[in-house]
Amino acid sequence: MGEAGFSLDDKYLATSGRVYLSGMQALVRLPMLQATHDRHHGRRTAGFISGYRGSPLAGYDRELERAKALLVQHQIHFQPGLNEDLAATACWGTQQVGLFPDPRFEGVFSIWYGKAPGLDRSMDAIKHATHAGSAPLGGVLAIVGDDHLGKSSAFGHQSEYAFIDAQMPVLEPTSLGELLHFGLFGFALSRYCGSWVGFKLAGSLCESSATVELPDASLTWPTPPDHQPPAAGLHLRWPDDPQVAELRARVQRREAAQAFTRAAGVDLLKQPEAPARLGIAARGRTWGVLQEALSRLGVDSGWLSQRGVRLYKPAMVWPLEPELAHTFLTDLDQVLVIEDKRPLIEDQLKVLAHDLGSESPRIFGKRDAGGEPLLPEAGEIGLPEATTALATLLGLPVPGQPTTFTGGPVRTPYFCAGCPHNTSTRVPEGHLAIGGIGCHTLAMFMDRGMRTFSHMGGEGATWIGMAPFTGTRHVF
Repeated sequence: MGEAGFSLDDKYLATSGRVYLSGMQALVRLPMLQATHDRHHGRRTAGFISGYRGSPLAGYDRELERAKALLVQHQIHFQPGLNEDLAATACWGTQQVGLFPDPRFEGVFSIWYGKAPGLDRSMDAIKHATHAGSAPLGGVLAIVGDDHLGKSSAFGHQSEYAFIDAQMPVLEPTSLGELLHFGLFGFALSRYCGSWVGFKLAGSLCESSATVELPDASLTWPTPPDHQPPAAGLHLRWPDDPQVAELRARVQRREAAQAFTRAAGVDLLKQPEAPARLGIAARGRTWGVLQEALSRLGVDSGWLSQRGVRLYKPAMVWPLEPELAHTFLTDLDQVLVIEDKRPLIEDQLKVLAHDLGSESPRIFGKRDAGGEPLLPEAGEIGLPEATTALATLLGLPVPGQPTTFTGGPVRTPYFCAGCPHNTSTRVPEGHLAIGGIGCHTLAMFMDRGMRTFSHMGGEGATWIGMAPFTGTRHVF
């Protein structure tokens, strides 16, 4: 390693080859890669990052601060948000630079970040911003860390449907290598179709580390040969007619995103040697679960190919690119869809399968052929559930399940040593308290009179609804 000149700073300084980095460091490297990519192609651009931290993106702003000098060298400005929706509004502003006199750059690419509750609270700003659109040499990635299991949240989250409600294409990487590759693709997609692009990261990916191959600075994305943008364009402009803006957001940009994805070839389809009769689709985190489950069943790619099993992993999980999706479905008898939480891919495939008429396959995921629960909609799909579903589809015996450890003491979460919440959450004897989301909610698990909580920013407002109807006269 010494002879090769290895350095821990290679994660940010290396221009090619393989580097070792964490999920948060990959998110720091991504805008640097975009800046380098733009310079390589002769574009005079800058970058902007704003958002609000929260698990599983809790360490992102810390890593950005540590790399601030390098960000400045790449003309990237990091401005933490006071809250998520003000951060989104600032990112909206980056796309408006060209509307004002004397712009210093040809465009500004932007990253908004937050966890799923931050996306929820920011929807007004984000809907306005994405309906307005991105700049031709700007582009916006809205990066959300999804706490599927509610480890640091009130409940488990799934951000894709909020993105869809804002009419944003949604990308979902499986690995840190894909995070960098899909991130660069996401900026290019945003520039082409004129929309903000949603970027969903599972918590397990955010919290991982890996050695990855850096994308080449000369990387290019082909212009779709089968798509002609409308004469008025797809990008942000002012003034803008609200009805025209809605048509652009709901129809024209979606078609453009599908065409750009088709031309880029970022979706994965693995065709078998034998005539295909079975199909398996997975996305993001669950693609890794699929690979582990197949390994556990003793099945490799050769076995699947010889038995006519077709595999499909979309990079853009909404809206699905229809041509490759139809190719995946054609001639199949059955399809198993493995995805966490609500059936986003499954439902889209069922709609697309309708076009095949009587030749459409039976598609299963959340429920089996008899309508019984198959794969869970809550939490995350684990290896046991995926293995059982695959064994049934492939006609293989289900391997013995590993013994689950159920013994041992249960440790109630408590404040870190020296935490000020340990003192501030103590109320006078005989009194009750209402809390809000944050570390101080740990007091609910202690004998401190804290009964309920609210979302962030609503602390105590539940008392407005209780006060007229209770004999309790006061709460903290």
